[in-house]
Amino acid sequence: MKNKFEKKVVLGAVLIAMIPIIISYYIFLNDKLNLIEARIKENLYNTAVLIGQDKLVCDKLVSKQNDLSIQKHVMAYLGKLNDVDVIVICDMKGIKYAHNDIKQVGQAFRGDDRKDILKTPKGYYSIKKGSQGTTLRRFEPILKNGKQIGFVMVGKSYKELEDLDRSTRNTYLALFFLVFIITIIFALYFAKRIKKSMFNMEPEEIAKLYNEKRIIINSISNGIIALDEKDNPVEVNKSCFNLFGGFSVYSIIERLKPYLENRESFEMKEMWIQNKRVFVTLYHNMQGDKYLGAVITLIDKVEIKRIAKEITGIDEVVKDLRANVHEFKNKLHVILGLINIKQYDEAKKYILQMKEIDEALSQKYSNIDDFYVRAMLSGRGAIAREKKIKFMLKKNSLLYEEHGGICSDDLVTVIGNFIENSFDACIANENEIKEVTVFLSENAEKIYIEVEDNGIKIPEYIKAYMFERGVSSKAEGRGTGLYLVKSRVELYKGEVLIEEQDGKKKFMVSLFKGGNV
Repeated sequence: MKNKFEKKVVLGAVLIAMIPIIISYYIFLNDKLNLIEARIKENLYNTAVLIGQDKLVCDKLVSKQNDLSIQKHVMAYLGKLNDVDVIVICDMKGIKYAHNDIKQVGQAFRGDDRKDILKTPKGYYSIKKGSQGTTLRRFEPILKNGKQIGFVMVGKSYKELEDLDRSTRNTYLALFFLVFIITIIFALYFAKRIKKSMFNMEPEEIAKLYNEKRIIINSISNGIIALDEKDNPVEVNKSCFNLFGGFSVYSIIERLKPYLENRESFEMKEMWIQNKRVFVTLYHNMQGDKYLGAVITLIDKVEIKRIAKEITGIDEVVKDLRANVHEFKNKLHVILGLINIKQYDEAKKYILQMKEIDEALSQKYSNIDDFYVRAMLSGRGAIAREKKIKFMLKKNSLLYEEHGGICSDDLVTVIGNFIENSFDACIANENEIKEVTVFLSENAEKIYIEVEDNGIKIPEYIKAYMFERGVSSKAEGRGTGLYLVKSRVELYKGEVLIEEQDGKKKFMVSLFKGGNV
């Protein structure tokens, strides 16, 4: 796998180089062999014609004098001719007047391929195995005054022809392998050079990194702009277009032009850009003194505020404070009204009654040592009294002041959102008695939270998605609370269970306090 790219380059180079070479090899080799064969045939033909026109040969055949004079005359030819290994001269009865083997002079020519030359005075080629081995033969008629008086056969040993073919093929094959080896060497060299320029990565790894980069950049909620060495945009993620209406990357580059020209980097600088307040971070990509480009990060100030609220749970705290203040104001108005109508005893009695209620409430939350959670429960109690909901904390509830790795703000977020959802469910229900019961428990490893109500059931159409952002059965713009609960539960590797029976529903949460979970 490590050298996969190099193998591909070498294979590709070899294929690109070898395909035309193989085609050329076939074309040129066949052409060369055809030329050799054509040359040999031409020499055989010319020799046969030359011998057939020789005066001595013609005279001896006409006079039928087989006195070895033709044998001696022709054999003198044989040592001077190219591509001719065999010469045979016969009369019209096929009796040999000349042959490489003098012993065969006077004997009949026995080859089947002589028949055509005796029938028709027309030359031709044949391949035949005879006493001299397999030969390529040329037959030509010997004519005297237009009348055939015999024939001549000249031949080339087929073994020598095959050896010549083999030698030519081997030469071309050696050249082929030489080119093949040179191609591999150069392909490997260039493949290594190319791979070095790609940081020794495979193309598949580069493609994977590019896709991962695209996914990462587009999954980031902040706007990201990447610039090249000439400060031209090369990468802009989707969040930039979501951040601004009518987004223009060049207007942002123009706004940051002084910082880009001065190579000045900065973090979280608040700016007005395209009629929007954003926090901008600018980093310059430098390789020594060489400028390679820059990365700009844009964060919406409104989004930062929202995230801060989610992290700190300030919305829940403010909500509870408002409920307590509102209840306190109502009590003050009652006391002021009683004083105005001079019902001093009733005012005193009311104050003592409120004191007893406060003491009862203090006792009610006495096992909740976390002040943030206690304040939240107190505030939710005030809201419940206004909405005529019976709000109860089970007597055996217990919560420490510190919770290991769990932050009190996150507990406020989880408990507060479940209670608020239960209040909404109870108000939507037509039950005369509306009840919400909370149970809190803590040990060395976990915190357990249970919130039970007798409100309406969870609609079936949102059960599978109720913990996703923006999903709610209430008004548009809601659907954040349970999403925040889910994020906190996932943060502390806990779980959420929902139980519905006998007209009641119960949310049960467990959170790990930390350690080797």
